[in-house]
Amino acid sequence: MNFTVDPKRRESPIRIGIKVLAKAGRTYIAADIAQLTGPSLLRYLRHSGGDNPCAEALVLKMLGHSPVRRPTEPAKRRRSHC
Repeated sequence: MNFTVDPKRRESPIRIGIKVLAKAGRTYIAADIAQLTGPSLLRYLRHSGGDNPCAEALVLKMLGHSPVRRPTEPAKRRRSHC
């Protein structure tokens, strides 16, 4: 898995306590998942075959990321079970 650190989040004091190997500039570091870019965070959340759009949206929102719509998701609003 390739994860990328968001430069704006690298010095953020927010930490989850889950570390992953992620690219930060030209080097790789042990980054907290709170430091990842939105797309990298989604890849992490789905890396074991997970598929829970509600939980993904919640984690993204809690960590201050913009919502990301799935490419296959219809544009119309779906009923949420959150």
